[in-house]
Amino acid sequence: MEGHGAKWKSVGWQYEMEEPSAKGLRYQVVRWELVVACPRLMEVLSRTGNAGHGVARVATILQGCNRVHAMAMQSLERSADASINYDAVAEQAAVGMDPGYVEVAKSLCEFVRAWSGGRDGHILKSLESYERTLTVKRKLNHLDLRQLAKLDMAEAPRYVQALVKAMLNSPGSMVSPDGIATTFGNSDFASLQPNGRNRANAMEANAIMQSFSAFTKAYSRCAEHDLIKCTSDLEVRAVMHVHQKKAESRANFASLLHVAAHVYDAVKAADDKLPSWPLLAPLGAEREAEEFHLICFTGTRSACPASVALANFLFLFFRYGRFWLRVGIFGLRIARLLLAAAR
Repeated sequence: MEGHGAKWKSVGWQYEMEEPSAKGLRYQVVRWELVVACPRLMEVLSRTGNAGHGVARVATILQGCNRVHAMAMQSLERSADASINYDAVAEQAAVGMDPGYVEVAKSLCEFVRAWSGGRDGHILKSLESYERTLTVKRKLNHLDLRQLAKLDMAEAPRYVQALVKAMLNSPGSMVSPDGIATTFGNSDFASLQPNGRNRANAMEANAIMQSFSAFTKAYSRCAEHDLIKCTSDLEVRAVMHVHQKKAESRANFASLLHVAAHVYDAVKAADDKLPSWPLLAPLGAEREAEEFHLICFTGTRSACPASVALANFLFLFFRYGRFWLRVGIFGLRIARLLLAAAR
């Protein structure tokens, strides 16, 4: 195929490609003047075309955000005063879409303007990449993104991303019948504004997220995709803890530091050379006590936040078991001497 691809591979995977590969494809060109004169023309053509083969694919909200961002950057390049008319971008994004999509596009424009990550849109790209890794993903409500756009959290952008990830990962009890995440409400978003009840905890969570990301990038030998997965796990769990969102399928933690310790232990299990994370120093004595409770088989989910491999179990057993065995033997000898002296 003129050096651009192997014909036998395309035909081998899909035999319907044999005729197009041999004879070419027939295109029908729609002039742009017709689209301007009839804004819903492309929508009608798209729907009638998809009805013929039934392979239409609905774009996700985050894909819509990236599409809006691309249109906004094109508008910026054409603008004489280096400004973006987001109303015009929303109208353009609604061309060829469902009736009423313009309202959805306006919500996406607000979110893109506030949290896209600048011209390169790295925040949107990161969120969409994360969405693709999920086997079970929830739909996002465009009104939730509009609420996120109103948040005054410029100093904590990572927390906003974590909110989106938490919605994509919503437990089944926090999803509407049509699959849309209902994890957070207006009160949750209002609590993150200045002087809100969750503001301080959100800032602490954002600092922990940034510290964990910097620490693992500097010291962990795990693969990059594994670190991204663990970092996202920390973000989702931290957000759920801050807003006190609980579900039977999710573990609960006493504090944000316990959430951080849980994820750190998961990375440590995969990389035994990972040094201690200074952020967890306040939990030092408590974490040692948790190890001891584990040996005594009295650990609970909160006391033992991460699974322990057999090798780690044996290490802890010989570390603490021998000591307490000697203490027990010594105590028996003292008791025997006391009984002999009493006689």
